[in-house]
Amino acid sequence: MLARMTGQQLLEWSVYAEMEPFGEERADLRMGILAAATVNAMTRTKESDPVAKPEDFLPRFGPTPDPSPNSENEFGEGGEEDEDAEMRKKMEIAMKVDAYFSALAAAKKT
Repeated sequence: MLARMTGQQLLEWSVYAEMEPFGEERADLRMGILAAATVNAMTRTKESDPVAKPEDFLPRFGPTPDPSPNSENEFGEGGEEDEDAEMRKKMEIAMKVDAYFSALAAAKKT
């Protein structure tokens, strides 16, 4: 039998993945940590030399971030408005996915 995921479950997994990344994102982070440690060990000869961070080695996909004042800063922190908008967007996507799978299940019953 085909397992179905509701929009609410999708939203919950999405939130969980942001709090505790798994899969390829986690693997990229591990490699970023390893790369930063290696670069720092091999290139830093004095305290004033720049420190490599794991984020420097993470792949970036998708569009370039918007540098507007309301966008996230370099530490991934945005304003409350950004967080609310992001949550509304996720809820909307979850509801659409839920509606899609509900319609698909209803169509299979007929």
